[in-house]
Amino acid sequence: MNWSIVILIIAELAFVGWLFWLFLNHRQRREGIRAEERDRLLARFTNSQELSGFLNSPAGERLFNSESRISRNAARTLTFAVTTGVILLCMAGAFYLMYWVGHPAGTAILVPAIWFVMFGLGVLISAVISALFLRRSGLLPRNGEGRGTEEP
Repeated sequence: MNWSIVILIIAELAFVGWLFWLFLNHRQRREGIRAEERDRLLARFTNSQELSGFLNSPAGERLFNSESRISRNAARTLTFAVTTGVILLCMAGAFYLMYWVGHPAGTAILVPAIWFVMFGLGVLISAVISALFLRRSGLLPRNGEGRGTEEP
């Protein structure tokens, strides 16, 4: 057995693990910063009447209403999934174009093209199914419902 192949496989797995750790670390830091901001904001109020007034205002509702945050995150996630699917399909198109132009690899260039098509379609189908479930559960607004002009 060639040890260089084993080392390459272990290095690839370590790289993927490192990327996963970076993602989780970034997410944890972002949540910590949000919690810190909320604490600093709440510390500014001197009495309970001011705090109650703020929490009953639209700004206070948006800050602490997890449902609107979930809806915005769901829309962003769906947008990211659709963008990823389209990019994967474009990469597949590039491989098909290389095959059509006459790449020296011949028909071997079709293997990544087929993989990119499968992954791209899989991501797009997953996004459609997620959108249907999110709309049915009420977390994703229908045709402009639920989004006011004051929301970003």
